[in-house]
Amino acid sequence: MGHSLTLLAAAAVLIGLKVTMPDILVMSLEFTVAVMIVVLGASTLIRVRKERLHLHGHSHEGRVHNHVHSHEITSSHTHHHKPFVIGALHGLAGTAGISLLLFSNAASLSEGLLFLLLFGLGSLLGMIALSTMISLPLVILRSRIRSFYQVIRVSGGLSSAVFGVWLAFAIIVQIL
Repeated sequence: MGHSLTLLAAAAVLIGLKVTMPDILVMSLEFTVAVMIVVLGASTLIRVRKERLHLHGHSHEGRVHNHVHSHEITSSHTHHHKPFVIGALHGLAGTAGISLLLFSNAASLSEGLLFLLLFGLGSLLGMIALSTMISLPLVILRSRIRSFYQVIRVSGGLSSAVFGVWLAFAIIVQIL
């Protein structure tokens, strides 16, 4: 939702004023997204670390076995606005490309806005579908194989952080 709303608003302003985003602003926004990707990956790794996942040996009915166990630290303070802010930043970074596409193809401002609206709706529905397809197996895994779920989280956090660093470096090289 944040992605689509920001993209719609920023692109509508650019198209309405018949201007493009300066390259340095585009690169700065993309660099900010790269930093955000690193922060999201690092925060995932920090949360996994705080949960202190380990094995506990114990017995039931005379059978000794191990269970993966965590002393998860929970807090009642949640950030429901976090996905919106992440999407909004991502939408701003993508505004330049979509507005350039519209400059060359839209016959009028209303046609451009209609395209943006349909693009935003398609993006929203696509992200919901993809998130559901990815998260559903992970939710099932979390309840059945906690250690594998943690491996997925660590892998995702590391991959995100490494990709974000690579992206930031590539953007810096492009700027210079």
